Amino acid sequence: MNKKSINASIWQKKNPEKVRAYYRKRYDKARMECLNYYSKGRFCCNLCGYNDIRALAIDHINGDGHEHRKEQQGGKIVFWLRRNGFPNGFQILCHNCNWIKRLEEYSNRKL
Repeated sequence: MNKKSINASIWQKKNPEKVRAYYRKRYDKARMECLNYYSKGRFCCNLCGYNDIRALAIDHINGDGHEHRKEQQGGKIVFWLRRNGFPNGFQILCHNCNWIKRLEEYSNRKL
């Protein structure tokens, strides 16, 4: 480690609230970019139209989110989407529609 990274590490340990605020702001910005892109600027659920951004989620259209998250090893999907140029296969759903979709997929597999 060089002196600059040691000083940064010390500063981060002394200022955890500033570090959290920085990463929260960075995440919120990336999330808003994803919501904007995949909702085509409408910021609402693709199925029901619900528009409270606190309850909107990024959905894997093909239902392969579990496998994708395992590949990411804990990385945030919003950063992956942005880094990969907002690929196809994703949509914005409210958490209710997302759960309903998941339950319907699960019940269809069990039959």
